[in-house]
Amino acid sequence: MKSVKRIFTLISLAVLTGITGCLTFQKMRVEIHFEDNYRQGEIKVTYTGIGTSESDKDRQMSDFEDLREAVEENNFYLDALEDGIYVKEIQLKKADDQIVGEYTGIFRNLRIEGKQFQVNENDCTLEIAKEEGYKIRSNGEVTEDADKFTIVWPKSERSIWYEITCSPDQPVYSLLPYFDSWQEGKNE
Repeated sequence: MKSVKRIFTLISLAVLTGITGCLTFQKMRVEIHFEDNYRQGEIKVTYTGIGTSESDKDRQMSDFEDLREAVEENNFYLDALEDGIYVKEIQLKKADDQIVGEYTGIFRNLRIEGKQFQVNENDCTLEIAKEEGYKIRSNGEVTEDADKFTIVWPKSERSIWYEITCSPDQPVYSLLPYFDSWQEGKNE
């Protein structure tokens, strides 16, 4: 499933997904604040309702381990650097009986999904590949065609955000039991 790569490349934006497996999310929110030159700034990415499309318990455990490793090991930090992001903090937590993944960082020459964030004379533009079941909201103007969503913000707007809501085309299974076991093990 493509959403796993999106969870940590987008948590590397796209942000908690440079891993393999069948991880999904209900909502991803990206908040970006640009400095004066639009080349650098701060970013925060939050994934809410992280789960898996795997019904097999062993594969669910494997997906959770991939997620845990992305948070605890250096690979995610290195992948984010390729997109111009220095990750300051990354965490996996439980909120409202859901797994939430979040990271914050600073950036220079931001890339999203491997593409340079476009800053033009009068506006800023972001193109996001269209995937089945995705809906996008933003404080910018959102348009879509058969292959992509395009978001345009006026250049005067220094704090921008967008949210992707995912309606999966298959059942989603909770990873909370694995998360709870992981947390218990950390507290022992």
